[in-house]
Amino acid sequence: MRIKNFKEAFLLLYYSSKIILIITDSTVFPNFIDQQRFSLPEGNYEFELLITDNNRMDSISFQEPIEIIDAKDKMDFSDIQLIESYKKAETPGILTKSGYDLVPYVSDFFPKSMSKITFYAELYNSHKILSKDDKYLINYMIVKGKEEEIFQNYKGFVRQTVNEVNVVFNEFNITELPSGNYYLKLEARNKTNQLLASKKVFFQRSNSSVDTDINPSELFSESITDREKLISYIKSLRPLATESERPFIDKRSEVAELTMLQRFFANFWLSRNAIEPETSWLTYLDNVKLTDELYATRVSRGYETDRGVVYLKYGKPNSVNEVKSEPSAYPYEIWQYYKIGVQSNVKFVFYNPDMGTGDYVLLHSNLVGEINDPRWQFRLQKRNNASNDFDIIKGDDHYGTRQEDYFNTPR
Repeated sequence: MRIKNFKEAFLLLYYSSKIILIITDSTVFPNFIDQQRFSLPEGNYEFELLITDNNRMDSISFQEPIEIIDAKDKMDFSDIQLIESYKKAETPGILTKSGYDLVPYVSDFFPKSMSKITFYAELYNSHKILSKDDKYLINYMIVKGKEEEIFQNYKGFVRQTVNEVNVVFNEFNITELPSGNYYLKLEARNKTNQLLASKKVFFQRSNSSVDTDINPSELFSESITDREKLISYIKSLRPLATESERPFIDKRSEVAELTMLQRFFANFWLSRNAIEPETSWLTYLDNVKLTDELYATRVSRGYETDRGVVYLKYGKPNSVNEVKSEPSAYPYEIWQYYKIGVQSNVKFVFYNPDMGTGDYVLLHSNLVGEINDPRWQFRLQKRNNASNDFDIIKGDDHYGTRQEDYFNTPR
């Protein structure tokens, strides 16, 4: 990270914390929870966690983007906090909320040994949206599947009156909740059942004691007993995965037990095709193998490359303009899709800036939600254009330069 000036250095210092742990027995590493709160103005940030072993000077780091939205005039839930344990607060501390000391549950995995899921959230600004004497409901439920239908009878509600902050603090007994991928979901609704706000959090349950009635088709993943192969299969699902599924794919799949990997894999496809999940997987696997043939590099599987991700997420493009050599430009490809969702004439621009690995990086797309860079033509020709003028969006107009033509009129 490059620090530009004194003000930025001060802010970095202000929004940071350092903790030193002393472990007297190196064979036992205790669980450790630290919670810090920073007041941040609206904007986009990156959270970074760096852990260093001072004895060996080994380090590991974790980064995650954070978006802070100003909700001062909007009725909205906080994030849902899963709770490991709680008690009445005697002296307010860093873990205290609404008169309770809340110890957070730092995982989204609930093994068979856990019999309940406890949660805490806050709803803000109902007093700005509703009239003073209005009553409304906060519903809480466990839902499953793409349609997020309430699972069995896991639902409840609390009546609320308008306030600056309303608290939701409750729990479900999950002794009889079968293994699977679920969401804990909150909804605020007015007296005419109009949805005012909602929030959900993903969690995963492992509970073999109540899985005896599962349809055999749901267990097709149990035939995959090679753990490394199954991890690779799960990694290949990322282009289709939701934001709540990606933490398991990116982080927990490497350390999860085989049974949990099998459960996640089966539930992933069940949530997309409850009747024939294995058929959906085998169709997708054919595309995964194809991306390996077309886009794999010396260091990356096909599904890990940008072209592979786009292919798996949106399917085969309707046209591809592949340019290996053009004056001043890096090698590039422009893909066109006639339609993706409700958007027509979708384009993706990939380029190979290192000229060595054969890995084409996504540079620009006009699809909403994907990378969009108005200066993509300039960057495509950047090896011969060193200008730092941000008003320049195109490179030099050499004879034979065709990227704008290919983008506007794909062949």
